[in-house]
Amino acid sequence: MLSRILTAVVGVPLLLTAIFITPGWGFAIVLAAACVLIQKELLWNTGLVKSKTVLVTAAIFAALVPLWSWFDRHETSLVAALVLLTLVVFAMGMRGRAHFNAIVNVYFSALIVPLMLSAFVGILALPEGKYMVLFPFAAAWLSDTGGYFIGRFFGRHKLCPKISPKKTVEGGIGGVIFATAAAAIYCVVLKFICGVRPLWWAIILLGFVCSPVAQFGDLIFSFIKREQGIKDYGKLIPGHGGFMDRCDSILLVAPIIWLAMRWLPLVIV
Repeated sequence: MLSRILTAVVGVPLLLTAIFITPGWGFAIVLAAACVLIQKELLWNTGLVKSKTVLVTAAIFAALVPLWSWFDRHETSLVAALVLLTLVVFAMGMRGRAHFNAIVNVYFSALIVPLMLSAFVGILALPEGKYMVLFPFAAAWLSDTGGYFIGRFFGRHKLCPKISPKKTVEGGIGGVIFATAAAAIYCVVLKFICGVRPLWWAIILLGFVCSPVAQFGDLIFSFIKREQGIKDYGKLIPGHGGFMDRCDSILLVAPIIWLAMRWLPLVIV
């Protein structure tokens, strides 16, 4: 527990600095670096990819996704990059450096995961984005916290024992309660501290919806770990494991917030 607290004391200021102090392109570079780290944890540390050449290729492409999201956002360049990635990884496969399963893993790790993470770039690009960019963290992490404490003290019924033996139905419900409460508190902060008008019902509903989504995201990446026989993706973050172990629940939440912001005026400046 102490290591988790110390990690938060160091990590939260770094996160806030990356989001609010660095310029938009700087934040895109931070996300690009995170995407490179994800490739090592998700492909190499799990053993899904055994060729360093394939790993480097995945890392380069993954790093370009958030940069594309900030600087270009044109589908032509993304399609061109996809064609190039396909040519390169299948050429490696034909030379015996990767099997088809590894190539499929590269597409998931180097394209889908970075695209989900790049939703933060899309959020910040919107006029009210700076007010909502922390909401995915609040919803996902408070859901994790609620699930942990409620599950620890009241958990009786296993949620998905083959994938995550410690998760319980009661913990899942606790996560929903905590995330919904976090959304309500977030609205209070927006109104009385930030001086903007939140769309209360929509943000609170998002908190309610994002908790099960965050829990499912956690299970997705736990499923990968169990399939590969590992406990954590790495040892980068004390008390948490690897970068993916801390951010798995956020990856599905961020795109939902970005889509909601495209459809609804969540914050009126």
